[in-house]
Amino acid sequence: MLKRKLIILILGFMLPIIFTSAPIYVYASDNIRLIVDGNEVNIELVKSWIMEQGAEEDSSYYFDGLSFEVVNLDEDDDLEIIATIDGGVHLGQFFIFDKADGKYKLIAEKPQKIEKVNLPPSINLDGKKFFALIERTGGTGLDIYYEHIAYLEDRKLKIAWTGVQKERDANLGLYNLRIGNYQYNPENQLLYTWESRFEHDIETMDILENKGTVTKVYQFVDGKFVEVRGGSANSKTSEIDTKIEPPILKMKLMVNYGMEAELLIDEITEEKLNYRYFDFQHNYKPSNKQEEMAINEMFERVVEDGHLFPKYTFHFYVHTAEQDVEVKVPNGFIDKLKNDHEFRSKVISKINQPFDI
Repeated sequence: MLKRKLIILILGFMLPIIFTSAPIYVYASDNIRLIVDGNEVNIELVKSWIMEQGAEEDSSYYFDGLSFEVVNLDEDDDLEIIATIDGGVHLGQFFIFDKADGKYKLIAEKPQKIEKVNLPPSINLDGKKFFALIERTGGTGLDIYYEHIAYLEDRKLKIAWTGVQKERDANLGLYNLRIGNYQYNPENQLLYTWESRFEHDIETMDILENKGTVTKVYQFVDGKFVEVRGGSANSKTSEIDTKIEPPILKMKLMVNYGMEAELLIDEITEEKLNYRYFDFQHNYKPSNKQEEMAINEMFERVVEDGHLFPKYTFHFYVHTAEQDVEVKVPNGFIDKLKNDHEFRSKVISKINQPFDI
């Protein structure tokens, strides 16, 4: 059992607080000093850490929107410091500082607006301490709230699963709503998720159509929750009848810090190519040629002469070895994979390493 931490807030007088699992928030406008493990931490100190250790130039950070909280995110007794910058409705940045050798060091920086950190999501697997990050972003609609189930490992932030909490979109007199949630079952160590879609009248908010609910089941494999397809789980042994294989390749298109789409290649050989699209966290195969062309265009529109615009990045994940690399891609990437066998062979030969194709 973790020993409790004594934190003293100094706000004109000394106020002792016993820290357990509840985070303590400090905002840029607050005149508050925290004594954490005998060391003073305040908003100016956190600001200086970001300026010294952050990935961007000092002037690019909107420090008026800076806040931080003190919480224990991992298995050790030391407290971590989570800092967030609120840059607007959908804009923000997120930082995690971990204590090492008596000093706080930046171990994670993400260009995302994290509105809330939930502790814990009642998941206990492989000795890992999980927490949930609630992200708000824009996408192509009004806004989307994602929930990321995360953990720290080897002083790195790992994302085990991402799902939609709430997505809103309004057009042509209609208000489209997608809501989702999850439940972890410790009896068989499976994660159960669901997403429901509704179409509302934009004026009255009456439900015009219930578009149904999609349910999925995930098992924790190699540090991530991987979808269980076509199998069953034995609650006593937690063994999955179906062999779980992650996609060989994930191509993510990030646009203005929000995920536009994802291409998952499940199988690629000289004779065979199986792939899926993953649009705003929803798996599907294109229903017709026109839809597939529209998605291809989404990928291709950010490509110019085989190079990506600076603010767009493709992220590649190869098997369970996570690799984030910025790459050049040719125009017509998907069509080339399907129809150009020489090009496909080149991709196959590079599949287990960061590559520039």
